Amino acid sequence: MPQLFLIPCLLAEDGVDHIPPVVIKTITDLDCFVVEGLRTARRFIRKIIHDYNIDGATFIEMDKHDMPVTLKEVALLLKKGGNIGLLSEAGCPCLADPGNTIVDQARAVGYTISPLTGPTSIVSALIASGYNGQQFTFHGYLPFKEPDLSKRLILLNQTVIKTAYTQIWIETPYRNDKMIEALVKTLPTTTSLTIAINLNSKDEEILKMNLSQWKGSKIGKRPAVFLIG
Repeated sequence: MPQLFLIPCLLAEDGVDHIPPVVIKTITDLDCFVVEGLRTARRFIRKIIHDYNIDGATFIEMDKHDMPVTLKEVALLLKKGGNIGLLSEAGCPCLADPGNTIVDQARAVGYTISPLTGPTSIVSALIASGYNGQQFTFHGYLPFKEPDLSKRLILLNQTVIKTAYTQIWIETPYRNDKMIEALVKTLPTTTSLTIAINLNSKDEEILKMNLSQWKGSKIGKRPAVFLIG
């Protein structure tokens, strides 16, 4: 039975050591991939397998703005019956990334779905935060315009207080500092905020402070995961 391998990608360019050997072996044996970003996928494969025949492989790039077109291309690939790899831009596919419709599409025509473990910023940030890892919610991106952002932050904080569920989200890097400002302005000063920055890189930082301590802080345009708990 053919397999669709869900392949984790690098979180940081210098994070090659975080890619497990089973991922490298799986990619070595594959020559068909569905990818979120073509350039990123090709660069990733070249980085971890220097002698991989990249020009001999087939790549289908997901069109996030027109997934029906992508699904038609993937359908033709699935008809051939060979093993396929699914890669996101960073971390694990289908987790805060597109690809879930392709998983269902492959399963529907008889493929076995084989998820591989590897870098994931959400899980790494959660387990390093010291917050509740038994119950948590990931929200993706929050609204970036006011008053919607403040309303959502208040709701997330109320959820933490009522349920103790950790609340997790991400932000576009250029809006990181605006997010910190909104948190400090909106929520009680005793609220605990963790920000995991540049995970899996040599510059990795996982900072945990009350909002009173976060006041005036800036992290700049670096990939980050936000958590309150």
